[in-house]
Order: sequence, then structure tokens, then C-alpha cells
Amino acid sequence: MKKNASRVILAVLALSLMVSLSGCILNFRIVGSDIYDVYSDQISNGPIKVDVIAKGIWPVWPDLLTINVQGTVNPITADASDPLDVALANQIETNLYNSFSDSPEFDAVTAEGDLDDDAFKVTVFMVIPSWKELLNPSGASTAITITDYELSKLLGQEKYDSLVASLEGTCENIPEGTEITFNVNGIAENDVKNKTVAELDITFVIHGSMIVI
Repeated sequence: MKKNASRVILAVLALSLMVSLSGCILNFRIVGSDIYDVYSDQISNGPIKVDVIAKGIWPVWPDLLTINVQGTVNPITADASDPLDVALANQIETNLYNSFSDSPEFDAVTAEGDLDDDAFKVTVFMVIPSWKELLNPSGASTAITITDYELSKLLGQEKYDSLVASLEGTCENIPEGTEITFNVNGIAENDVKNKTVAELDITFVIHGSMIVI
């Protein structure tokens, strides 16, 4: 009787696990493989690569990526309202916004606008290709980790090139010798199912190239 009871319990547990997994949407966590240094003419340790961690089963593929390019001009000081830092933050935001807006690769671009703090943020919306090639032919797994995957394969080469060009162009509006650390982070969604299925987070350091006389 004890053996039969144990088998029943195991069967129930296995069934419960299957049911729980069947409702688990595959989700992606995408983080930069490195911290990337951006100069006016190159990303020194590029091309940008990411580590992709996928968990769950029953894949729902992302088709829309919303990314935030954001940072703080001088995070060390407690004075976020320093006039010079505020002016530089607004200048960076304007430059990023104009650069992204000029690119036909992005579907929409928004910015916070001129504020009285030393933070900047621009949000970019883009349609992205399917990521099915990341997974095995069955298209489902409980855990997959892929390291050093080129970001261009996730965004598409043209969108990747536009993103890099916008970041490099920002260097020209930052005084030479100034370094600003910022993040590109965001979410990828499936529009039809209205589900968030991926998170993105990459850290960059912009090296200013503007010569101030």
C-alpha cells in the first residue's frame, strides 16, 4: 500500500509540475557581456555582445522593443541641480533624441525634455525580428543560457548600426575628458498577446570629444 501511495504521490507531483510549466511563458533576460566604452568613432570593445538567459517553456516571441537610454551627468555629487550639469544633461538628451528621430529604423522616440536636474532619458520604440534562432528546434526549454551573442542579431543589423551611430554622435556634445556612465535598458513585448517577454540591460561609458575653448 505504501508503494502504491508513493507512486500516486509522485504521479500527482509530476502532473502538477507539467501543468505549472505549461503555463510558464518563455522569458528572456538580456545583459551586456561587458561595459562598453563609446567614443566618437568607435565602441572600443565592440561589437556589442549580450548574454541571453531564457527560462520557461511555451515560447512567446517578442516583436516590439522599448529601450531607455538614460543616465546622470554627475552621479557623484549630491547636487543634481548644478547649472553646468543640468545644461549638459539636457544637451545630451536633445542630441540623443535628434539622432534617434532622424533614423528611419526606429518607430517612435520620446524624451523627458529640458528639466532642472542632471539626468537624461530618451525612449526608443522599435519593431524587432523574431528570436527563434536562439533556441533549439523544439522551440522550448526550461533553461537556456547563451553568452556573447551579438546584439545586432537581436535588433537587426540596420537598427544596431543606427543605435551605435546615435551613441557615438553623443560624444561630440560632451566636453573632452568627460566620461558619463549610462544604461540602455528596456523591455521586449509580444504585441498580439500583450505580454512582456524580455528585459534588456547594457551599461555604456561615453567619452566626450568636444573641445571647449
